[in-house]
Amino acid sequence: MARSDANPSPSNPNPDAASDEPTPPESRYLDQFGINAGWVETIEDQYRVDARSVDESWSAEFGGVVDPREVRDELRRAAAPAPPAAPPVHAAPRP
Repeated sequence: MARSDANPSPSNPNPDAASDEPTPPESRYLDQFGINAGWVETIEDQYRVDARSVDESWSAEFGGVVDPREVRDELRRAAAPAPPAAPPVHAAPRP
């Protein structure tokens, strides 16, 4: 005799499948940051692309200390206006 829960139904579409119990996400930050682990992974991805794009406090967490003075100086250099272009040189007309 078949069990009643062995038949497919909306509440049990695949009776042969393993339990539908949720599984915790896999993250190395889960123990430390709990539910925010996914957010921290997003910050880490951003850090790996450009360490200066996240707050400097994350650098120790993600593997490297960034000197804030170097970041500040680099940002200032990047934001500095370009020198004005030299006016075009025209040849003087010949007499």
